[in-house]
Amino acid sequence: MSLVAQQGVFIASYWTDQAGSHGVSFESGAMFPHYWRVENADAGKDYSTITIICTNQAALLADAVIRQAEQPGVKRAEISAAQLAANYDQALEQGISVPADHWDDLNAAAWPILVPTDQNSRAGAGPG
Repeated sequence: MSLVAQQGVFIASYWTDQAGSHGVSFESGAMFPHYWRVENADAGKDYSTITIICTNQAALLADAVIRQAEQPGVKRAEISAAQLAANYDQALEQGISVPADHWDDLNAAAWPILVPTDQNSRAGAGPG
C-alpha cells in the first residue's frame, strides 16, 4: 500500500482479526501510514475481514477515516505516521532485537524449505 500511496493515491484499510479491529490510512504521497487498533469484545473469534479504499479524492478518505474514529467509549491505540517513520529510522540505525524463542520459531518454519547449495538449486533461484 505504501508504494501506491507514494504514487499519489489516498488509501484507507480496515481489518478485523482475532486481536480486534485495525486500521491504517495513508495520505497521498506518504511512505508511512497512520495506524490504530481497537480491542473488540469479539476478539478471539475465528474470523477475518478486510476493507481497502483507494481514491485520488482526499475528502473520500477523510470521510472513511472519520467514520471509523467515531466510536464513543472505545479506547483506541494509535501510532502516527511520524512515529512509524521515527521507529523505522531508529531500527535502521540500531537494528531490531529479536527474542531467541522467536528466532527458534523462524528457523523451524524455514528449515523445511531450505535446500542444499548446488548448481541445480542455483539454476532455479531468483525471479523467474
